[in-house]
Amino acid sequence: MRSRASVVARKVTRLKIRRLAVLALAPILIAGCVSETKFTLASESRLPYWFPLPEESRRGDFKVTLEATAADREDESVVKIYKRGSLFSFAQITGSSWVVMGSPENPPVYVAYTFNGVTDIVEHRRNKPVFYMSDDPKIRELGGLDVRSHD
Repeated sequence: MRSRASVVARKVTRLKIRRLAVLALAPILIAGCVSETKFTLASESRLPYWFPLPEESRRGDFKVTLEATAADREDESVVKIYKRGSLFSFAQITGSSWVVMGSPENPPVYVAYTFNGVTDIVEHRRNKPVFYMSDDPKIRELGGLDVRSHD
């Protein structure tokens, strides 16, 4: 039969282990609350106007990612462009954004992003980590952009 002291010692040890586990997990859980959402440009979408690319470039030559932070920090969105097959981006820009139309609860959502003084419209069709560039004249007009060409 176990002594009362050993039972109490085991309970204290378990409590200490639980506290350590909570302390170890807290930073991870907190970081998840302010994490970025990373999207990849759909392969069938055109390249955004934010990057000046050589004329001979083809859509398939590049991968583009968009990292959007929490809604209260939208001015910290980041776009990176990669040469296909490379692990490192050759260009990265930070800019601002505003919602043109829609909401995450009712896609599609259209968001205007301005990077390097150039504004282009991103379309999020579903709640998936993929985005498309929009050339819809009505959406571009709602975003305050020229409907005939990019700004």
